[in-house]
Amino acid sequence: MIFVLPRRGEEGERCPGASPLRTELDRITRLRSYQRLVFMISPLGLIRHTPARQISYAESLAFARVHRQVYEEYGHHPVDVPAGPLWKRVAVIERHVSWPT
Repeated sequence: MIFVLPRRGEEGERCPGASPLRTELDRITRLRSYQRLVFMISPLGLIRHTPARQISYAESLAFARVHRQVYEEYGHHPVDVPAGPLWKRVAVIERHVSWPT
């Protein structure tokens, strides 16, 4: 299931907090005051179900595709971090991040 904030004037906007949230989302989208680099962490090939995680592996892959699409639509730059040992994943991320000195 995907949740979408209602557009201005739609019925759902009466929800407490919806208007300030919509205002902030509009502001950061307009000013592009967010980090545009996004790390897409590839799954390891399994899902461990918990009370909070009830989707199937196939559903998780579909959810990841939606994330990528939305990030790209909003001007983000996805970077694939392939499945593998943690040290290799960290190395991929470190190649794209500059650390303050």
